[in-house]
Amino acid sequence: MTQTLDPTITEAGRKLARAVHLKQRDAEEARTQEAFLSLIHRHAVTYARIQESRCSEEMSERATARLERREAQIERRIGHLAAYIGCGVKFTGDPRGYCVRLILPDGRYNTWGGAEDGWGVA
Repeated sequence: MTQTLDPTITEAGRKLARAVHLKQRDAEEARTQEAFLSLIHRHAVTYARIQESRCSEEMSERATARLERREAQIERRIGHLAAYIGCGVKFTGDPRGYCVRLILPDGRYNTWGGAEDGWGVA
C-alpha cells in the first residue's frame, strides 16, 4: 500500500475498533487497525458531507466534477484501508443513513439491512 499512514489514532477510530472486534495477533496489529479505522472514519465523514452537499446544494458543472473526483478518491482510499484490515466496504449516496458501511468478515452488522449491509461507519 502506497498511502502514508497518519499515526494519529482518534477517539472515533478507537470506538469503531472496539465495536467491530477485528481479530489481532498482537498489540502492534491492534494499533495498526485502530489507526486504519481512524482514517476510515475520517474519510467516511468527508464522504457523508459530500453526499449531503450533492443532495442539498445546487452546484455548477465544475463544482460537481470536483466533488465527483474527490468522492472517487475517498472511495479508493477507504477501499484500500478496508481491504488491508480484511473488510469489504459498501458506499451509499443517501446521507440520511450511513454513507459508508464496512462488510465485516464475521457478518456482524448494525444496520437494518442485515449482514449484507454491514457495519455503518458514517
